Amino acid sequence: MPARPVPGDAGDMFENTAKTAENAARTANEKVTQAGNMLREGMDKAGVRTFRRSRTDRMLGGVCGGAAKLFGIDAALVRILLVAATLLGFGTGAVLYLVCWVLVPEED
Repeated sequence: MPARPVPGDAGDMFENTAKTAENAARTANEKVTQAGNMLREGMDKAGVRTFRRSRTDRMLGGVCGGAAKLFGIDAALVRILLVAATLLGFGTGAVLYLVCWVLVPEED
């Protein structure tokens, strides 16, 4: 015949389960942090380019200068394309520029 549980056993079992879940969450968080650090290091070694607003090649917010640097082309060409997109696309270029100005960080 199985032994009857003592009234304190349920609380102990709940406490042990909570500790186990807490430890599992902590371990998972550490592994995710390690993976993020490894990914960041790999991106640095691979020379991954990121879109940043230019501090030097700018007329307004540096969006065109940053895009030109990202694609390896002249900033004047990007500006001409943006004006064409604004005129031919019913203002789409201007909206894209404003969105990038707000969302894209400046280069360090």
